[in-house]
Amino acid sequence: MLLSKEKKERIIFLLIVFIILYFSLIYRLYNIQVIQSNKFKEIA
Repeated sequence: MLLSKEKKERIIFLLIVFIILYFSLIYRLYNIQVIQSNKFKEIA
């Protein structure tokens, strides 16, 4: 019973970490796209 509770908490923790990493990755990719589009507008 105690082991399953610890497992569940660990899974939830890993899920939260994964979500944070996923959103930070999307945020970085979005920022890179914005910077590239701004450079493209300056060149054009």
